[in-house]
Amino acid sequence: MNTYFLSHNCLGDNIANIGAIRFLLNYYENIYFICKKNYYDNLKLLYVDHRIHLIPIDASHETDEYRRILAPIYQQSDMDILVSGYCFTPFFERKITNTKLLNHIKAKHCRIQSRFDFIRIFYEDIGLDLSIFYNYFNIDSSVSSRYLYENIKNYNIIFMHTQCSGDAGNETCRHIFNGIISKYTTSDLSTDYLVICSDHNVYPLTHQYYILVNQYVNLPVAYYIDIIREAKNIYVIDSCFSTIVLPLMNTGRLKTNECQIFHREDGHVIDFP
Repeated sequence: MNTYFLSHNCLGDNIANIGAIRFLLNYYENIYFICKKNYYDNLKLLYVDHRIHLIPIDASHETDEYRRILAPIYQQSDMDILVSGYCFTPFFERKITNTKLLNHIKAKHCRIQSRFDFIRIFYEDIGLDLSIFYNYFNIDSSVSSRYLYENIKNYNIIFMHTQCSGDAGNETCRHIFNGIISKYTTSDLSTDYLVICSDHNVYPLTHQYYILVNQYVNLPVAYYIDIIREAKNIYVIDSCFSTIVLPLMNTGRLKTNECQIFHREDGHVIDFP
């Protein structure tokens, strides 16, 4: 039996659903994951299992594209349709006929920060729970991700992501991140640490680390996974990288001494449950 999968379709949402998709492969032979074309190149490195088929759509006609794809699927007896998220559940009907999945017993007492409650909703809409988000999340290492880490493994790595979709975060966030960057690039700590920020090079052009770090800016998300796992400290805004850090931190799969996720609207640190 196979299924189509439709959920919120920003990159962070797609990453938050990695645990769900990996878990659902225990129940379906193939999963057809509907995504936006502009995230396709990132997602093909995040969803590498050959049983996961990415179905890219034109984001400028998003709703029409979903209807076009799903309308004929409702009539197919061997195909389910999993729909999650408040943007879609009022408009697209779920179709779950997989009895094994319907009989899945959800875990209890799994919590998530209120800022990320949309992830709980994603999972509960398709009969799953947060234990799957935490425990089934994984991004496989690759030749590229291992090379990028091995190239800088002798440094104390600070990993950062400071921008969210459509904005660089508010003024408070920018002030906080600038303070962190200054601490590790201009103080006595500057020679002991290497700051890898996925969205920009934090070093001035004349700095000894500028050329090295410039190789690490705006890479595909999956290429950072070994750096994230091994980083000494992690500081990210609540955007796509936070949905990587959150399950890894909560399941003890990071080596970081300090890990902070900052709320994009007011800059406060989001506590881990």
